Amino acid sequence: MRAIEVFKATGVSFANLRVKGTPAYNALVLMPHFNRELLFKKIDKRVEEHFAHGLLREVGSLAKKFGFDAPGMKSISYHELKDYFEKRLSGSGAFGGRAAALDAAKQSIMRHNHVYVRRQVTWFKKMPKIKKYSTPTEALQIAKKFLAKET
Repeated sequence: MRAIEVFKATGVSFANLRVKGTPAYNALVLMPHFNRELLFKKIDKRVEEHFAHGLLREVGSLAKKFGFDAPGMKSISYHELKDYFEKRLSGSGAFGGRAAALDAAKQSIMRHNHVYVRRQVTWFKKMPKIKKYSTPTEALQIAKKFLAKET
């Protein structure tokens, strides 16, 4: 949408307006490098922790106050619970429909987080001169080396 507005206002495509060439700053860009399977397990654990610490209560309260059409309610972990709260999400399972529906919402939150991580990695990989690190110590070493060259 923004690109169309820019084109209408300037007559030049958004892509052609972008200045390419030497970057204005010499920036260090660090990208954490994790085993994807391990990262997804950590995400899934974090989602379970969110539920244990009151995610359902939080989403329910915000939905009552602002509704599910509010911009903030479209983020991951919120919009997946819309159908659960509106009783449209159904499922079958040993614990009945609502429990299965809640489990389906959890699985959807986990899946959407996994997709988001994959998109972030793709975006980072397109950046020039990106430095990957596996541990905080390694990141610190890379940063120190970068700063030593800058001073």
